Amino acid sequence: MNKKKLIILEKILLLGLIFYVPVDIMNGFLIEKFNISISLFYKFSIVFLMILLSVNKKIVQYFIIINILILLFLIHFLISENFLISVLGLDWMIKFMLIFISYLYFSSLNLKQFKRNSLIFIKYSFLFYAFNFIIGAFGFGYNTYSNNEGVKGFFYAMNEVAIGVLICGGILQMIFISSRYYLLFLFVSFLVIFIGVLSSTKVMFIGALIVFLSFLYIHVSDSINNKRINKKTFFLFITVHIILPILILFSFYYAYYLTNIFDRLQYFYNKLDILTFVFSNRNVYAKMALDLFLNNYNSIEILFGSGVLWTYAFNDINMVEIDLIDFLMSYGLFGVFITYGFYIFIVLKNQFKKRIYYRYTNIIMILVLCISLTAGHVLNSGHAGIFLGLLMSFCNAKRRKNEDIGSIKYVP
Repeated sequence: MNKKKLIILEKILLLGLIFYVPVDIMNGFLIEKFNISISLFYKFSIVFLMILLSVNKKIVQYFIIINILILLFLIHFLISENFLISVLGLDWMIKFMLIFISYLYFSSLNLKQFKRNSLIFIKYSFLFYAFNFIIGAFGFGYNTYSNNEGVKGFFYAMNEVAIGVLICGGILQMIFISSRYYLLFLFVSFLVIFIGVLSSTKVMFIGALIVFLSFLYIHVSDSINNKRINKKTFFLFITVHIILPILILFSFYYAYYLTNIFDRLQYFYNKLDILTFVFSNRNVYAKMALDLFLNNYNSIEILFGSGVLWTYAFNDINMVEIDLIDFLMSYGLFGVFITYGFYIFIVLKNQFKKRIYYRYTNIIMILVLCISLTAGHVLNSGHAGIFLGLLMSFCNAKRRKNEDIGSIKYVP
């Protein structure tokens, strides 16, 4: 493919990435109103362009992806003897491969391309996220839970959106605090926390606080270690200690008086034990699934899972909604090794890099990993996977001369 065609495809893909979040907003509206989904074709087109633009540089990795999917299909077909069931069983692994393909595409870019494409994608995505939740606060769209609890705007799958917001917001926070744009850092940080409050999701609100405070601690401690504390850093530290308690109090005020979220929490707390309350009943499903895995799976199923067959053993669930358990049941020890092994490899790769950027990316990655161990739709998210792949690729963007990813600066 000649250079001119590659440039045209690159521009088409970048345009597709800019409208990635708006299409999912529109998709949520169409599902709720007409039970019609348009996002599958749109995401398939983006993935196809990513593969097309990076396959020449990453052909071995794509060969591995195809062989993993073929292997799992053949094994599940031998177990179920049903073609359709075997194909359906690949659903979560294909969604995980979205993370891997996004990672391969962004990793294939040189530093100049990576800066431009990643910043444009993240910046516009975050703006559209904020727009969706702000109009949701004014009564447009739908609630996160029944009985008017929480705000999710027009999105359909709130858990997946929460991961997307945390990653997009986290990357912007990382760039702003590293570039010493402290007001922009504070603005994005408080906006993510506010979105978490609006949505009434524990994951987003607590995750936003963890990212914000961790980034602040890393930046201040790095300044102290390098004896570089200036007026701006001191001002940031003092401002946070003044504003954060006020923000947390406002968050609790909003949650208590303007939503029914505390009533919902009180209801479940009184009805369930503390562990079941924290895991929203997922621990009960996890125990049922693990009992099946340990007592009923044969050697082949323990190694490679049973696709979707395991869900037929239960009447009231089609997934545990804890990623680790879902991957274990569907793809066995092999699937867990492929998914979590790759993820932990990237975390360790970041850990041994010296630049402060990699400490920021690791905070977000470890947070997302912990969420996937307690909730679902994280490593098998059709929405957030592309953002997670981009986040992973920060450790692997190609160098140009003596630059590395730490040279990214935001220019307003």
